[in-house]
Amino acid sequence: MLTGLGVASLTQSPAPDFTLTGSGADWVPFVVISRTGGKWHEVPFDYASGLTDLIDERTVSGRLVEAEANASGGAAGPETYAWYRFSGRIFVPTVPPGPAPACSAAALDRAPSLRPYGLPISLEPYLVPSFVVSRFACADGWALATGVSHGETDLALFEQQGDGWSRDAVGSPQEVSIAAGEAALAESVYLRLARPIGQRVPRPHEGFSPSVWPAEPRAPGRMAASLPFTPGSSFATTYDSGAYGSPPARWFAVAVGAPPSAAGRSSALVVRIFHRSGTTWAKQATIGFAVTTPGPEGPATISTAALTGSPAPDFELTPQSSPRWLAVISDAGGHWHAVPFRSGRELSQTIDASDLGSAYFGPTLEAFANADLIVTYRFDHGEFVRTGHGQPIPDCAPGVLDRLVPRGVQFTRSACAYGEALAVGWQRRRRVFDVFSEDGQRWYESDIVTPLSELGSASADNLIPQWVLAPLERRVLSGAAPAT
Repeated sequence: MLTGLGVASLTQSPAPDFTLTGSGADWVPFVVISRTGGKWHEVPFDYASGLTDLIDERTVSGRLVEAEANASGGAAGPETYAWYRFSGRIFVPTVPPGPAPACSAAALDRAPSLRPYGLPISLEPYLVPSFVVSRFACADGWALATGVSHGETDLALFEQQGDGWSRDAVGSPQEVSIAAGEAALAESVYLRLARPIGQRVPRPHEGFSPSVWPAEPRAPGRMAASLPFTPGSSFATTYDSGAYGSPPARWFAVAVGAPPSAAGRSSALVVRIFHRSGTTWAKQATIGFAVTTPGPEGPATISTAALTGSPAPDFELTPQSSPRWLAVISDAGGHWHAVPFRSGRELSQTIDASDLGSAYFGPTLEAFANADLIVTYRFDHGEFVRTGHGQPIPDCAPGVLDRLVPRGVQFTRSACAYGEALAVGWQRRRRVFDVFSEDGQRWYESDIVTPLSELGSASADNLIPQWVLAPLERRVLSGAAPAT
């Protein structure tokens, strides 16, 4: 379900672009609405098996969109990724930002197999220990090659990951086409790669596209719920129907946020939860609470989760920016309430959330105990409690971040906090900056190298809260030369 509305600048239209996003453990629906061509419309992506208005989105970076696909259909992955740019009419695949690996037989020969978090059943037969490349072609962050594996002539599919390659699948043309259909690879790119190596391949026939995503449950058609609403308030809804594809919806929740205070630091929220009773909605609970944040935050969104083991769904409340506060509403214990988070002797209704865990690792939440430490929470006896001692965010020294950007860029100062890093330095004789985000104890470039004079727009371009970015700016610019 699409629950979040954002503003972006992806098409260079005189009017702003709008993005609609949803939430989920293994897919994030994403739609771009633009006024290109003089009328408002959904902008299609050349994604998976063809043009579609709806993709599985990972991130937006500047004018680029990163899409993903989950081959296993579960939150544990593995996931593959592809980048998109606006071509003037549609979003088309493009080269990933940052340094590119060499398109050579030697570089592809060294590529490891894709093995994050365990293998999906559909890909496991096609991942083999070795593959020697003969003919190959590269385009838009992907490569296809013929070669030899265990004495047999086979085909291999490669994906750019950072500044290297990952070997996603090896097998017959039929087998690799199945794997390609499960990857975040546009069919047009796959067929284009096959031509220069003289390989005939079938069209991917199990592509991860909207036609095979889990169908959204249908909301009951003529069931009304009465809700008080103050003009200027934010508004977000979600529903739950148990297993995907089992309509109609059984649960419906609405979060209404009062108009923000002048400083934008206080969020007064009221959550109303309804349960389907025949052909009407029966209100189950009204929960109100206030959130005070370190700086202005966007309006809250609401989504379903399974964190407490309650028979009824849990509901997460959080703004779209990251890091962000997060609260959990649950019926655990037989009554609806905001589940407290315990840290030592202190209890809080919210945490500074980093990530939501998956069923593969157990129902967990990751949060920032402070700017430099990530801790894990798990539900236990009516509250979320910390497990273990936590994990520091990775080193963000200039030399570490230098390796993630094109050659010719040298950072001189850097700082990081709450999973975000800011670095300033030189590109030839020009002062530049770049922004990075932490994911799985690794830094990833979340923007492109940009003139230092444009640093003021970094928060809006990268969805980093100003309360996080401003201290990083002060640290990296202290004693730095002025922008040129």
